[in-house]
Order: sequence, then C-alpha cells, then structure tokens
Amino acid sequence: MHQNRLNLLRTIESRRRSKAILYATGDRPGLETEITGQVYEYFVDILERFGEVHRISLVLYTQGGDHLTAWSLVNLIRQYCKRFEVILPAKAHDAGTLLSLGADCILMTKQATLSAIEPSVESPLNPDFGEDLMRHAIPLNEETIHNYLDFALAQIGEHDPHVIKDLILDLANKIHPLVLGEAYRAAAQLQAVATKLLHGAGVEESAIDKIVSFLCSESGHRYLLHRNEAHSLGLPVERPHETLCTEIKTLHRDVADELALRQSWKPDLEPDIHEHDTFHYTTALLESTAGLSWRYAIEGDFLRLNNTYEAHRTFEGWKPQTPS
Repeated sequence: MHQNRLNLLRTIESRRRSKAILYATGDRPGLETEITGQVYEYFVDILERFGEVHRISLVLYTQGGDHLTAWSLVNLIRQYCKRFEVILPAKAHDAGTLLSLGADCILMTKQATLSAIEPSVESPLNPDFGEDLMRHAIPLNEETIHNYLDFALAQIGEHDPHVIKDLILDLANKIHPLVLGEAYRAAAQLQAVATKLLHGAGVEESAIDKIVSFLCSESGHRYLLHRNEAHSLGLPVERPHETLCTEIKTLHRDVADELALRQSWKPDLEPDIHEHDTFHYTTALLESTAGLSWRYAIEGDFLRLNNTYEAHRTFEGWKPQTPS
C-alpha cells in the first residue's frame, strides 16, 4: 500500500509541477486521531529534504485537531515554497479547514468538504456530567454561549440592561467565569488566525470578513461546505480535471484501506482474539516522495476483563514507514 501511495504522489507532483506530501489522520470509530503538535517536527524533516521549491501540494484528510498546529504548519510550509496548495479528496474539517485557509489554492473533489471552525474550551473548570469517577467535562465554545443568550432574550422579548445583567449572572453561576472568558478569548484568537491565513493566501480583502464570519460563527455546529459553496464564499477553490481527480480518489481509497476508515473498532469485535494477543494499528499517515514517511502506530495487547476484552496500549506515536 505504501509504495502505491508514493507512486500516486509522484504522479500528482508531475501533474502539479510540485512536491507532494500526504497527511491523513484517521477517524475510524474507536481509533480516532487528529492534528497535533507532535507532527510538526516530521514535517520539518520532509521539507528540509525538499529544500526550497516553487510549489508544495499537501494532500489532506482529517476530522480536525489543534488549531494552532494548523496555523504553525501553514507558516512552516510557506518557508519552503512560493506557492502552497491543499488537495482535498474528502474531509478536511475544523483544524483541517483552518489549515486550508492558508493555501493559495484548494483543489476539491466533488466529495470533498470543509467545515465550520469551532474553538472548544476544555478545562477542569468546565461544567460536567455523569457521576463520581465517571464524570466528564463538557466542551464549550463562545457560539454556544451566544446562542443561549440570544434564545433567552428572544423569549423575553426585551433587551433591558437589567435583564441582560441577570442572564449573565445566572450563566456565570452555572459556568465558571474563567471558562466564559476563555471561550471568548479562544474565539477571538481563532478569528484573528483565520484572517491572517486568508491575507497570506492572497484572498480578496472584500471576501475575508465574510469567510471568517461564516466559518467561525454563522455557519453553526457541524456545517459542511462542498466546493461550489466554498467557491461562492470567496475561497480559492479549483476543480481538478478528471484524470487528476481519479488519481486523488485512488490515493484516498488506499488511505481508507490502510487506516480501515470504514470499520468501527472494539476489542470484542476483533476475530479470534485471546488474552495477551498483541495488536498493531496504523491510525495516521505522513508520507512524501522525499524518502521520509511515517505512520502513527497504536500497539499493545488484549486483556480479559470479566467476559470482555480490553485493549492495553503499550505504545502510541509516530514510527518510520518503509516502502512495501
């Protein structure tokens, strides 16, 4: 599989007159991964091998992750090329969308989607649910808080300052004030980062505010954009020609097979397992034609607990990948 993907990356390089990188984080239920800061140093290694080139093509598949890592990756890649483009075979959501905003060109297949960008705040001070040791913090974002206030004011039918004050005080009694402040800060920071990325990508000034407002607040939770709407919004979207599109989708199918994206995962669903059997899963890929490629590996063994099996992880991290 790995060698097949390298061959397809070389084909894409030839068609785009670029150097290509594949970065895919898996969303297999039970084995999800996301964009994290750990990947930054591996991008550095690949880019150093490439040196300074005219164009870099990043084939991206992700359900999201850390927004500041996405910002850092765009700035890093731009140090090594004059033009930066992302190629989206399917989803590039949340932090993946933010990363795409920094590209001079966004090549999207018909199936590809961008999404709303939502800065969630998670801290020990967040409200929680559950009981005793099973309590879980509830992620919060500024938009959710605004939605509550807008709903309450709409029901009351007045904007009396005293009413608004009472609503905010009531909210602060239920959600720690520091969490409310952090949600506001995170939203403001995300909008500033998105604006800077769009400026750097040369998006028309008249479209930037509209794009940022739509993606960071107006579009709402889990909203998805296909390429026609993304283009209408003002993003630099390009439709790959039929041959290239076929190659992009073939590459994505190979990634989907490698990461088993179409299969959910639970230890009890694994066939013919026994206690202390080992497991090895690949849950993300970072590959290039520079002679450097990695896979994100989860390894361990199965332990029997009552009448079920649990996966005991002994290793989780990036490992070198060699052609096969």
